[in-house]
Amino acid sequence: MNKKIFNYDNEEEFWARVEFDRPSEKWFNPGPLGYGISTGPVPPGSEVSIFVTPDRKMKLDNPLKITAKLTHRHENWNLLEELESSTVMVDSVKTYTVLKAKLPENQGEYYLLTAEILGEKGKVLDTLLSKIYVPLQGISAELTTNRKVYGPKDTVIFQVINQGPTVLHFGRPFTVEAEKNGEWAELSLEMFFTMELIMLKPGESFEQSLDLGDFQEHFKEGRYRIIKQVSGEGTDIQEKLSAEFEVR
Repeated sequence: MNKKIFNYDNEEEFWARVEFDRPSEKWFNPGPLGYGISTGPVPPGSEVSIFVTPDRKMKLDNPLKITAKLTHRHENWNLLEELESSTVMVDSVKTYTVLKAKLPENQGEYYLLTAEILGEKGKVLDTLLSKIYVPLQGISAELTTNRKVYGPKDTVIFQVINQGPTVLHFGRPFTVEAEKNGEWAELSLEMFFTMELIMLKPGESFEQSLDLGDFQEHFKEGRYRIIKQVSGEGTDIQEKLSAEFEVR
């Protein structure tokens, strides 16, 4: 994934590469025209849309012309092709669907979703723009521990390693299972976690720990494994990662 997609380092370069005017913010946020627009990493074939809702205080003596486009882009944001376009005339206080389209099923693709308010002689009065990325659909990640064998009072250090190709999403919660007679059973450990979302880029790792000494009654001699669930950004993929260790 292009690391610059949602944090483009050079805004001047970005706007020089696209064929749209910069937002004036006279109509769209923080202007009087409410809107919703699809954005962010999404799976292939996702539906994307733009809708607008005029504020009740807006004066609509003359209809407001809004043209929307879905365009396919190179990863440097140069135009490849226009996929969809539509135009609506906003003349009353209600919600208008300006554009609704389905993305192609291709992976690793970049798109721009835009809406322009047009004045006399086609002059652009304001621009709404959203970057959309369809990542490669796959997860390659592993959960590892710093050792294979621990004492009942040791601390297990474990980490999620993202080998790509997508950004991983997960939280701090994890579970621990014990092997009994060839079967795995979850342990009832009273653990507390903060609930922030962790986003792990390809090539990065995230470390956590488990203090066995806090749960000595559970960690007798035997085999155990830590379980963490992760999902791929812009995919429908979820996986449970596991790392086994022994207590002696």
